[in-house]
Amino acid sequence: MLLFCQSYAPQLSVILHFLQFFYSHFIFLLCFFYVKNTIS
Repeated sequence: MLLFCQSYAPQLSVILHFLQFFYSHFIFLLCFFYVKNTIS
């Protein structure tokens, strides 16, 4: 079980970083389009 966790921990951290990256940029894009539609 420990070996299993050790072999999959790097992939999990990469997936978590990607999700965090995507989530923050998704909120940024939502705000950007919202402001853009409000101005125009």
